[in-house]
Amino acid sequence: MTNLTRDTIDSFISTNQTVLIQFGALWCNPCARIKKRMPDIQKGFDLISFGYADVDEMQDYAQRSEEHTSELQSR
Repeated sequence: MTNLTRDTIDSFISTNQTVLIQFGALWCNPCARIKKRMPDIQKGFDLISFGYADVDEMQDYAQRSEEHTSELQSR
């Protein structure tokens, strides 16, 4: 899983065909548990690029992601 920052997230999204980004926070225990399991989950999905972004540092990206997810769910 790639750790993403403001400097790397756009490139990560544009250079990979399919991405799954986990937005989490250091203070969030459920986020930490999911992040710890992501390498195992990732093994079953070779065509997906996995990334992790700290929501506290990248709130605007997390909000855009939430809006995009809502669009996909409504289709």
